[in-house]
Amino acid sequence: MKKSKTKTTQQLLLENKELKARLKESKKIQDSLEQRIAKKESGSSRMAEKEKESRLAVLNMMEDAVTAKEQIEDTNIELKKEIEERKRAEKALSESEERFRGIYENATIGIYRTTPDGQIVMANPALVRLLGYSAFEELKERNLNREGYEPDFPRLGFQQRIEDKGTVIGLEAAWTKKDGTTIFVRESARAVRDRTGKILYYEGTVEDISKRKKAERQIQKDLKEKTILLTEIHHRVKNSLQLVSSLLRLQSLKTTDKDILDLFDQSRNRIFMMAAVYEKLYRTKSFSSIDYKEYLKDVLNNIYQASGLSERVSLKLDVQNLVLGLDDAIPASLIINELFSNSIKHAFPGKRKGRIEITLDKSDGETYRLTYRDNGVGLPAGIDFDSTKMLGLNLIKNLAHQIEGTATLKQNHWTTFKIVFKGYEYAKKKHSHSRG
Repeated sequence: MKKSKTKTTQQLLLENKELKARLKESKKIQDSLEQRIAKKESGSSRMAEKEKESRLAVLNMMEDAVTAKEQIEDTNIELKKEIEERKRAEKALSESEERFRGIYENATIGIYRTTPDGQIVMANPALVRLLGYSAFEELKERNLNREGYEPDFPRLGFQQRIEDKGTVIGLEAAWTKKDGTTIFVRESARAVRDRTGKILYYEGTVEDISKRKKAERQIQKDLKEKTILLTEIHHRVKNSLQLVSSLLRLQSLKTTDKDILDLFDQSRNRIFMMAAVYEKLYRTKSFSSIDYKEYLKDVLNNIYQASGLSERVSLKLDVQNLVLGLDDAIPASLIINELFSNSIKHAFPGKRKGRIEITLDKSDGETYRLTYRDNGVGLPAGIDFDSTKMLGLNLIKNLAHQIEGTATLKQNHWTTFKIVFKGYEYAKKKHSHSRG
């Protein structure tokens, strides 16, 4: 027998009821015929024919009854499966609702559902507590379109973003609690729409970030105070160095000895180079590094123009756009000052003409190369750079060592010094490793 196609539970119940009714009717007809046969009524041939027809009808009805019984059994099996499936679905739904209820009730962050016009439809206990209320029934009287958001964080901004994009992720805002105090929150939400696209409500989560915002504000305040302090320190260091330079100048007025005057000038130039670094830091509001190309161009041009050699000795600067840290900039500047001062005083005596070339670039991500050379008279013959006792050359070697570099000297037609040292990036990396 072919099985019927899958039907709904209501259809199966109706068919089951109809089949039972047909089976009951067949039983009544069968009982009536059997009673008539038992009475052995006599009749004509016509009566015998009717009896035969009646018997045939009974047989057909009995067959229908058997079929109906089978269909009822099939229907009962399908009904049983349907009931068992529904029970499983109801159990799964109940377990799912229980899990969600547990998460909803015990979550440490706020969970809500609101309407576009500001009504609070749902809020979990965490959000109720966060806003300072004792129960949801009290909180739901609050309308978010009229109250709840601080003026600097209007709800309109939240609504515009969520209606344009459908979601809002990590939006920071300030809300007002029941007692009027302000809390800072981070909110994530989505818009729930009907089939026509109309927004039914917003649902999302709220996390209290008041402690973090308070810490950020304190950090900003501390940073501002330290910035002011460092600015003042750099300014005072620069002024102190300029004061020392002025004192040296005044002291130099008390002597006419040329060698002593040269020593005063050398010291003043070294102080000038250091003071110029602090001046650059102060003016650029940077407290750890400077644009070295701009700095070097400014200070060397000042010394070069004051030297009186600009008409017969050319100066060529080839410096990349580099950033040097304070710990590198001052020693590198003193090295260049020492070499430049030596060239001005000794390399071009009389009316000798020539060139001074200074190059500063990077050989890799962390290593800098400073090349200084002039085509003047050169250093005295027989000088061993590694073992010399000359103050200026020893100062260059010591300063190079201070910035983790090396200094070399080569003489042919040019006197060439090369200083290779680690740069600002290396110093930052080394500092971070030492802190770690």
